[in-house]
Parts: sequence; C-alpha cells; structure tokens
Amino acid sequence: MSYDAILEIPNVVIVRGAPGVLWRDEWVSGAHYKMHDGVFRGNSSYRAMVEHEASADTDPGVGANWETAWRPIALGYLAFAPGIPSLDFSETANSQYLPLP
Repeated sequence: MSYDAILEIPNVVIVRGAPGVLWRDEWVSGAHYKMHDGVFRGNSSYRAMVEHEASADTDPGVGANWETAWRPIALGYLAFAPGIPSLDFSETANSQYLPLP
C-alpha cells in the first residue's frame, strides 16, 4: 500500500485542506496578490481571499473594501499608557511596548 504522508500515526486520518499561506512580506499598494497570499500590515497579518490589485481601498484592516480582499490571520496592536513615552525606534531606550491584556 502506498501513502502520501511523512508521519504515520495509528488511528489518525489527515485530510488535505486548502493550500497554505504563501507569505509575501509587507503589504504594498499596487502589488498583485493572489488567493492565499499572506501579508503583514502594521502589527497584523492577513490572507488574501481573492486575486486582486492592491490599492487604498483594499489596504488590510483600513481600506474601504479591505474585507472583500483579506481575512485576518492574527491581529496585533500597541498600547500606550499615560506617562510612558510612545514607541519611537530612534529612541528605543526610552520607549516601551505594552501588550494589552
């Protein structure tokens, strides 16, 4: 019998799903994205749900029609507290990144 598997586990069936994410790095306006392309935008990551030409309207998380082109994979954010300097990469010693609870 022939198997298309790397690991065999008794009583476990692995079913192939949709293709994985093809990471394309940071989102770029004007780039051509295909279905399943993955991008980073800000502190979040997104997966393309349709093939499209990137524009301000499809800017992940903020564009007027972004939800027609992208689905969030992981949403991240920065929090700033009173009395703590804002994140400033030129002054990293004086800046703090605070994850929200």
